Amino acid sequence: MSVSFHDNRFITFTINNEIYAIEVLKIQEVIYIPEITKVPGAPDFVVGVINLRGILLTIVDTSMEFGLTRQPDDRYNRIVVVNLGGDDRVGLLVDDVSEVVSLDVDAREPLPTLQGGRLALYAHHIIHHDDRPVMLLEMERIVDAVSWGAAA
Repeated sequence: MSVSFHDNRFITFTINNEIYAIEVLKIQEVIYIPEITKVPGAPDFVVGVINLRGILLTIVDTSMEFGLTRQPDDRYNRIVVVNLGGDDRVGLLVDDVSEVVSLDVDAREPLPTLQGGRLALYAHHIIHHDDRPVMLLEMERIVDAVSWGAAA
């Protein structure tokens, strides 16, 4: 499936010392981590839910879903609230939010096979920025995974 990007501005963040990016247009906000309510029977990668100004928001542990080692919680952890329109919202638990950058999406390359694992379900492309690889996340796939997990 070919993914098109509508903007060249991305918010970057780290998960387990790797850099990831999501289009700015898909970000609603970045918040500190409030109290999270566990949901019995939820998939392992769903940390729980929070009440975000009257909206119930599912929180995904991105490191767990990507098959990475979870870093210890610290003061830099944040939740990136992604809004794809309508009720398609999810909160991504990340280690640290870095910055908003302009990326040349035409310079993206396929994600190397060795990255594989569950991450390959959500990121198909990589871009080099400041001599570091940045993985472009396809948010629609993450929202779909949360929806499928909730339906299971």
